[in-house]
Amino acid sequence: GYGRLVILDHGNQTFTLYGNLGDIGVRTGAHVDRGDTVGTAGLSEAGGGPGTNVLYFELRVDGRAVDPVQWLTKR
Repeated sequence: GYGRLVILDHGNQTFTLYGNLGDIGVRTGAHVDRGDTVGTAGLSEAGGGPGTNVLYFELRVDGRAVDPVQWLTKR
């Protein structure tokens, strides 16, 4: 359902999911630093119209999807 998918483990039961990727830029088990490219957004087959790049993003904490806005604000 997510197409090409990368899941990053941030520790403390916190994960980010990046789906509908056109290309994956990391290997399984790789260490990823801030600013590293994990992949590129894939083309949409539905929402956004044909030819539009679309990325699925999800933040999971303790196994539950949470609103990522509070986590993405600059600190």
